[in-house]
Amino acid sequence: MLEATDFHPGRSGRDHLRMLGRAVDVPDSRADEVLRLVELGDAAHRRVKGSSLGMRQRLGLAEGRTVLVSSHVLAEVAQTVDQVLIISRGRLVIESSLAELTARDGGAVRVRSANPERLAAALRDNDLPVTIGTDRVLLVQGASSEQVGEIAFAAGVPVHELLTDGGSLEEIFLELTSQASA
Repeated sequence: MLEATDFHPGRSGRDHLRMLGRAVDVPDSRADEVLRLVELGDAAHRRVKGSSLGMRQRLGLAEGRTVLVSSHVLAEVAQTVDQVLIISRGRLVIESSLAELTARDGGAVRVRSANPERLAAALRDNDLPVTIGTDRVLLVQGASSEQVGEIAFAAGVPVHELLTDGGSLEEIFLELTSQASA
């Protein structure tokens, strides 16, 4: 990923993105699109030298694919990440998708469908424990929302709602790091 220090201070943000885009065969029009995505459309003509550190960081993200976030505010992290790495005392404790991590910790995937009986049968055929609540919402243990969605798709069952109902990232972090130090 580009760092804020990788930009030439005399060039505009748009010029940098166009140059990067050409290197990977992306049209110049994409530069304006990603500048709008990172809320820098109005500042596209500005020289990087005149930009704040935050603006330069957003400019670096505009053509990036991976963002590393390190934070102790885990509730906010859980709202923005797809993949989680938990490190405790310099050792990798776990690397997992957020969905799998929260589902494995006693959580469940809640799924609402027009045909819950048919979906429950398909999930059970895939060895997943399923319970049907009084509101006809399925609770699936030991699966990620992605897995449940794929099984529903393969079974031809429309899904109206699909969400992971697991432990919070903070609870999981505390549990895993206390186990790692024991």
